[in-house]
Amino acid sequence: MFKYISEILRQFSKAQKLTVLIILLLTIVGITYINSITKTPVELTKTVESQRKEMLKDQKYIYNLTQIINSLNDSILDQSQDCDDKAMQREMIYNQKMIEQEKYVSAAIEEVKGMVGSKNKLKKSPILKIEAISVDSILTNDKKKPIEITSQAPNIDNKIIEKLDKIKKNVKKKNK
Repeated sequence: MFKYISEILRQFSKAQKLTVLIILLLTIVGITYINSITKTPVELTKTVESQRKEMLKDQKYIYNLTQIINSLNDSILDQSQDCDDKAMQREMIYNQKMIEQEKYVSAAIEEVKGMVGSKNKLKKSPILKIEAISVDSILTNDKKKPIEITSQAPNIDNKIIEKLDKIKKNVKKKNK
């Protein structure tokens, strides 16, 4: 058999021999390369199992992260609800204080109106009484006839002013 191959090879020219040699070399190298990158079924099974384990590990990690995110979201929602509840409570307390102040001021205004309305009914009391000697009594040396000067103002005005001052102080105190 080798005898026939050697005769066939003698009939080829140098260029043909070189071409056959290159084809043969490429075939050997190609087969070797293909065999080196191709894995056996056992190797492929090991690779697939390794990738499955990696995927399961990643899935567990993703699941844990999802649980953490859900927990944080729930916490944020709870804290937001608590904050909203506290704000509503503060607003209700503020509104209640405003209503109390309005009632207090309204009652004080009604009391002042009552005082002002009864102002005409009250008798005027003297707030200043001065006794003086008249010029005529000096000239005549008559000390029996002193002049009485009386200035009268209603007491109600002072009471109203005091009441308004008291209301003003209470409103300022409640606003602090």
